[in-house]
Amino acid sequence: MKKSRGLSDYLWAWTLILSTLSGRSYGQPSQDELKDNTTVFTRILDRLLDGYDNRLRPGLGERVTEVKTDIFVTSFGPVSDHDMEYTIDVF
Repeated sequence: MKKSRGLSDYLWAWTLILSTLSGRSYGQPSQDELKDNTTVFTRILDRLLDGYDNRLRPGLGERVTEVKTDIFVTSFGPVSDHDMEYTIDVF
């Protein structure tokens, strides 16, 4: 069964590549070098997102994208019957 690669897979790959390459500089980079790197990274990321429409879900026309997560409740605060409000801390 062939698994299609989504935009997030490509973004993760580029992020890893760029972070590896940016960590290989030796010495203190000048302000001009930092500005040039920022411009290059911005252009790369902008090109990755060309044609991307955030209103459409990933894999439109294919299987539904299933997302699973865990939520841990660290505290459950005061509950207001009158205002129908409560406080909860999660991570």
